Amino acid sequence: MNILIVNMGNLVYNLASTSIIKSIQKKLSDAKITWVVNNEEYKSIFKFNNNVNKVCNISEIPNKKYDVCINLFPADITELHIQSNYFLGFGYNDSLDYLIPYLTEDKIPHSSFYLFQVIHWAAGLTWKGQSYDISYFPHSKQKINRLGIKSTNDNIKNYIKDKLNVDNMKVYYLPYKKNILKRMDEINKCSRIITDDLLTCHLAISLRKFVIFLQKVPMPFKIEFFGKGVTIHVPKAIYL
Repeated sequence: MNILIVNMGNLVYNLASTSIIKSIQKKLSDAKITWVVNNEEYKSIFKFNNNVNKVCNISEIPNKKYDVCINLFPADITELHIQSNYFLGFGYNDSLDYLIPYLTEDKIPHSSFYLFQVIHWAAGLTWKGQSYDISYFPHSKQKINRLGIKSTNDNIKNYIKDKLNVDNMKVYYLPYKKNILKRMDEINKCSRIITDDLLTCHLAISLRKFVIFLQKVPMPFKIEFFGKGVTIHVPKAIYL
């Protein structure tokens, strides 16, 4: 069964969306998945996932006919002229419309949902605690007492030292790496991560690190740490 998954969301959204891959394979053992992203950089998170047969951008979609087409993000995909026996997701299920503001607007109230839940609903599935599915094993080795910090704000770095107990850990400031897998290599060098960067947070959780996420603005969805993390609300004044 050929399945086309179209995800025009950002990298965090695509990262969390990998949680449906094994759910689809379990439900449809003969599924052959083609995944469409809107940025070349995003392809790397699928590089080692054998359950995704092809990853491409819109111009590279190999054919236009699929057994199932799933639109995981509220973007109009009718212009792709996909032919399918079944269409699922945004644009094809009116019950998902109330979630669109949470995915597309900047100033929104905090949702009581996890992003994983929304993605599973769009795919016609039920979230039962499924996590990220990247299938990448970092080349780096973890050092038990190393704390990774990712923030470009000096005030936050001082806040971490003053407010959080990090004296007994060796601090490592995570360098910027454009390549997502190299970012994961850097994160994996640490046993604990403190960050105000949402992508770093999700990558660290996917690597089963204990994560302290410093939240500076309202978030559309709750973060699932799978028992290994916490969100701390940072006063806005810290960023001024």
